[in-house]
Amino acid sequence: MSIGSNLEVHFFESPECAKIVRWMVFVDEAINKTCVGIGGAERYPGKKTFDGIFHMRLLKEEYVGGYKFEFCATGSKTCQDIGLFDAKNGENRKRVILTDKEPYAFELVRG
Repeated sequence: MSIGSNLEVHFFESPECAKIVRWMVFVDEAINKTCVGIGGAERYPGKKTFDGIFHMRLLKEEYVGGYKFEFCATGSKTCQDIGLFDAKNGENRKRVILTDKEPYAFELVRG
């Protein structure tokens, strides 16, 4: 795989809550954010979902060795970065969202 290649992101082990384990994008009105989830549109009834492609890209030069994921919705000419959002809803958990401001940086490590 090369940087910028189209990706279909899957989990190796399926969580009990989802039969399909590939990433997809939906709008969560409760937090007013476009989120990355797992499964198909049928797992998010009544929510707006988006078809598209994920890419892995190098971050700007100031993040040496850093990478980011981005999502390009079908029919859109622009892509959005994947970032984290602290839901602060009493559960102290972060959500994976689309963002224009702060991409989540990750590093590839040889295992």
